[in-house]
Amino acid sequence: MIQLWAGAGEGVAWDLDFEGADARVEHQVRIELPLLSTNLLVFTPSERGAMQVQAYPSFKPSAYAANGWDNGGATYVLPLISLFDPQTDQALTVALPADANIPHLQFEWREAHTLTVTLARRGMGGGRPSPLRLLWFAHAADYRCVLKAYSDAFPAWFRTTAQRGQGEGTFYYHHIQDHPDFGEMERQRVRFLWSSFWFTHLGEYLPEVPAWEPYTYAKWWKLDQTMTDAKILEFVRNLREHDIRTYAYFNLTEYGGAGGKSGDTAEAARILRDKFANALIKDAAGHDIPTWEGAMAMNPGSRYALWPFLEDQVRRHLKRLPGIEGFVIDRLDWASVLDYGHDDGLSMVGNRPVENMALPVREAVREVARLAHGANLKVFVNQFYRVEPLENADGVCHENDYLPALGYLTPLRPASAWHHQKPYGNDLLEFEAQLKRRLYWALFPQMIAHEYPISQQPPNARAAELLELYAPLFDTLVGKEQVLLPHCVEATGGNDVNLFRTPAGYVAAITSRTRFLSRQAVDLESLEIVVRVPDAGELRWGHAVAVDGRAELTGIQSSAGLVRIQVTAHSTATMVVLGKGGEPDWRGLSSRELEARREKLFGSAAPIPSPGQRPSVGENDHLFLRVAGTHVGTPGPVVVRVNGQDLGAGSAPSNRALIAWYSSQLPPNPPQITLASSDEGTWFIPDRIELLARGHDRAGQRLGLWQSGMPTAATSGPTGSISLPMIWQSAPLQASSAKWISRGALPDGRWQKQLGSQAVWIPKVTGNEKGQNGWRLEVQNGQAFAWSESPQADPRVLLSPGGGRAAPTCWFANDCLRFRLVAPDVAPYRLGLYWLDYDRNGRAMEVKLADDFNVLDTQQVQTTETAGGVCVQWAARGSVNIEIRKLAGFNMVLSGIFVD
Repeated sequence: MIQLWAGAGEGVAWDLDFEGADARVEHQVRIELPLLSTNLLVFTPSERGAMQVQAYPSFKPSAYAANGWDNGGATYVLPLISLFDPQTDQALTVALPADANIPHLQFEWREAHTLTVTLARRGMGGGRPSPLRLLWFAHAADYRCVLKAYSDAFPAWFRTTAQRGQGEGTFYYHHIQDHPDFGEMERQRVRFLWSSFWFTHLGEYLPEVPAWEPYTYAKWWKLDQTMTDAKILEFVRNLREHDIRTYAYFNLTEYGGAGGKSGDTAEAARILRDKFANALIKDAAGHDIPTWEGAMAMNPGSRYALWPFLEDQVRRHLKRLPGIEGFVIDRLDWASVLDYGHDDGLSMVGNRPVENMALPVREAVREVARLAHGANLKVFVNQFYRVEPLENADGVCHENDYLPALGYLTPLRPASAWHHQKPYGNDLLEFEAQLKRRLYWALFPQMIAHEYPISQQPPNARAAELLELYAPLFDTLVGKEQVLLPHCVEATGGNDVNLFRTPAGYVAAITSRTRFLSRQAVDLESLEIVVRVPDAGELRWGHAVAVDGRAELTGIQSSAGLVRIQVTAHSTATMVVLGKGGEPDWRGLSSRELEARREKLFGSAAPIPSPGQRPSVGENDHLFLRVAGTHVGTPGPVVVRVNGQDLGAGSAPSNRALIAWYSSQLPPNPPQITLASSDEGTWFIPDRIELLARGHDRAGQRLGLWQSGMPTAATSGPTGSISLPMIWQSAPLQASSAKWISRGALPDGRWQKQLGSQAVWIPKVTGNEKGQNGWRLEVQNGQAFAWSESPQADPRVLLSPGGGRAAPTCWFANDCLRFRLVAPDVAPYRLGLYWLDYDRNGRAMEVKLADDFNVLDTQQVQTTETAGGVCVQWAARGSVNIEIRKLAGFNMVLSGIFVD
């Protein structure tokens, strides 16, 4: 090993080279750095962000560039790691260059002491060099400084030279045969379309002939119409008249598949075999790799046959479709794999040379950008989990909405994403939380229509109306760049805040961690925002854009490098816009109109309970704290404190209710509860907190209460915390029970006259939110899904309440299904749950029934049972919590709930 230390921009470079005369084979480089202590934070550019070492003394995040789609949303998108010392505001970042060959990189740490950097699949020996460079940056303890140091070192991977503002913002993904209503698109501030529906097959995006049969019309939309240049241009002109730009689909890494009106693969397969065979990616067994629609994965490097064809495809678009805004390049996730059919000169697996696909994909993106920029067009990119392919790209339109990782890659470029990770659910809480996180990271949404079936974004009237309420807030972020100065913005109260530079000046995004429109938030607060930027003294005006229209700015005090802004009536989400020149004319709905739309969507807020008198407790009673809420970020440890006393952390990903024993002494005043996350990605939204007393001989008593809509105190701590003051509220508790009694099939899906005499819920069939005979079902985690929207002649599928054959439906989740069945009283009843593995995915599950303190019963359903459909029944009493976990199969499902 030869090494050299030298200055490199704002940092220091450690250059190493490994040489040897033995046969060239795979090696692993492992660097151990004894730098950690429990008072530090580790910043990972992943779904967790900054993590407390004390809470995570040993941890191994996802490997850099691992495919987030296959990894359950876990991502690691920049080749770096940082150590923060909040007490001294000092930090150290270790990074690999964005232009390097990084076939495998893994960070991990152990025992709150040693940070390990592992680089693998590196060929060494054979008399050839094997270079490696590590960069080291010192800066303040703020992730913004990490992004600034790295983006300054590699500006082509982070900045765009294209004109900002036009063709960026909210978007939709669809064909060009028709479109949603223009009025609805304007209410959601839609600014571009990504259209992928005019090509003949993957790889042939604009054929030589001026009229052709696009395969997607024949196979998906069944419109049975030809496509022409004239039709595309007319559609593009029509959208542009409404200030909506069109980006054409492009793809560098896939070729072939179904094509033409018939939808067969013969012609594409012939071209692939005769022209592009040397560009096929190979797996470890030497086989071609199939992708979607029957196409094959391709290596787009300039050494292979696909390269000149891709160049020609770009030039066809430039010549024949002058009205488009540019391209969106799909499927850059192939940059995260190794190609066993080619050799990049460094990467090896064992004694076998391979090619790190990040290199040819980066090269091809750079070439498409060069050609497009020459015609004043833009290039957006999709579906990637590493930084290398982003060189010279102008923005992001991503199929996967992983946050905050996507924000770390796009601080200085426009970014939009679909709604996949947090789809709109029954009560819209998780969807609204995602919208808030999108505001914080300036990630624009995809349109959701009331009734129009946008491709891969189903309609939902309630989600569409919520998005319309948030749309004016996103509109303030057009043309944004995140301010990457240390500690540049802060806000009082239980809020998250971020700062962006825009053509108008600055925008501070302030979002509450506890108040939501979907929770009928009525609590308002006054807060102060402090912005630290060099030109603060030049700011002359400010304006508040609030989702409910109530927030107002009551004062701005500017000085050299600092401005203080006073905001009144902030509730759920507020964008504070600051400017230098003349203030624009702000037009929008009045707070009265916004309030009417909010109440139409979510109803009137329930009254907040009034404080009561301090209750008394028995001398043998123990006090318990029950914190009910929902994880809307990455599930992780949530520390519970009462009046500063640490009760420990609830860390199970499925935790809906965090139960902690408190004390046997009731404090003189209502306690203040603090919920503290141990990493920035964990976000637990409390719905209700109760202080309970329970003795050995009785069900117990509620003593204190905090619920959604009540005030929130200030936050503190580097990863965020919320403080929630309780009030005295006394009420008796009711005991619950559940005992398993039977299991069996439901022949021909018939449950009538056997089950559901008091209540029945079948997803997408009976309606999930409706109360029945005093019974109420809360779907706390899980999405309703239909395998088919049409009835199926399958005896396993439940019949509809009317006795007819229903469509096969379920609730599903990737981590845990959770329900709460709320009983009207404590009378005994029978509970039945029906499981059906309709697509025979090999699903097996475990179900737990619990009260607010204890697990009442646990049962398992095996693959042999779910394949045919099985109903498990319990004798129960009182309200019960239902939790279902996966034992086998792709995910977990439940097809019906019955009460008798």
